[in-house]
Amino acid sequence: MITKKDISYKRKKKDTKLSEFSFGVKVLGNNDRDLTFALNEFKKMIKNSKKLLEYTERQEFVKPSTRKRRQKQLAIRRKEREEL
Repeated sequence: MITKKDISYKRKKKDTKLSEFSFGVKVLGNNDRDLTFALNEFKKMIKNSKKLLEYTERQEFVKPSTRKRRQKQLAIRRKEREEL
């Protein structure tokens, strides 16, 4: 039997997991300048954390063999560029 105590514990656990991956920036002031500054800071945070890259990679499933083939092709291209 599930009690209220168990349910509240599960909710707290979920909240902590979400907070690990969340990002936020405070806007100090009412100017457009402050808002653009905050947006730029937010974009930097996202770019540095590489969460957007991970999100785009996970949008579709890629077979492991296809992943290896792509890596091999990229390595070959890099090597050809270095030789030139």
